[in-house]
Amino acid sequence: MITGISFVGIVVNDIEEARSLYADTMGLEPWEHGIVEMPGVKAVMFPLGGCSIELLQPTVGP
Repeated sequence: MITGISFVGIVVNDIEEARSLYADTMGLEPWEHGIVEMPGVKAVMFPLGGCSIELLQPTVGP
């Protein structure tokens, strides 16, 4: 049984463009760390009540 959702990950082509879209049109504030680069991905998270929306841009592969 699912009792909650921690976060929802959404894969995007352009992290900067997507971050602006979510911040400007939806009024969401990204986390204080900004866009974080990890091996193979850039990510930014938007806290949303008891869960978060995470935008992910692959940096390797097709």
